Amino acid sequence: MISAPHVLAAAKSGQHPLTWHVVRADKGHFIREAIGSGFFLLLVLGFLVWFNLQDEFVVVLRILAFLEAISDQTWKIIDNVVLIFIACCIIYALYRAIRNLAALEQHCVVIMPEGVVIDLAEKEPIVLDFAAIPPQGLQVIQDQNANVKLRVIDAYSGQERQYELDQRFGKPGPLFEQILQRHQMFHQANQVPGNQPLYPGGVQA
Repeated sequence: MISAPHVLAAAKSGQHPLTWHVVRADKGHFIREAIGSGFFLLLVLGFLVWFNLQDEFVVVLRILAFLEAISDQTWKIIDNVVLIFIACCIIYALYRAIRNLAALEQHCVVIMPEGVVIDLAEKEPIVLDFAAIPPQGLQVIQDQNANVKLRVIDAYSGQERQYELDQRFGKPGPLFEQILQRHQMFHQANQVPGNQPLYPGGVQA
């Protein structure tokens, strides 16, 4: 059983075995997120001010005929609500980028011979115990939008989970491939006669 708090404490303090590979978050990723969010926020706020200085300008197009009965002033209120909502979304994205930047040391991926612990500093750490994942239960896949994901199948319940990472640790594809390689090495090292991997408690896959 992998203890995520113990693993993360050792990894973040630097007092960990040499067999562990610790990947830390890229500071530049969060800086780019913060700059991008700040830039778009200024654009939206500037447009919001300019928009309200116009007397008759309307952003939302009246596509449906029955909407023509709505007055220009009502449309302007609707447009303001939409712009303010967009601004709030951008402010939240900016807040997250700044918060992640402040907690940069908390973000890490710890790849060990027996499993992986991923700390995104926003949720509970992700723990992948190789002993609980069958030899063919770990795969690197792509969805319809070409996003790289890690598919995990639990050896006992058969439950499938999928994990997706942004580029805070670099491109997720090579990182997932490294995890997949460690998983294969684990099962190769734990083979018993008959090519049956032995799991904790003597239960064979």
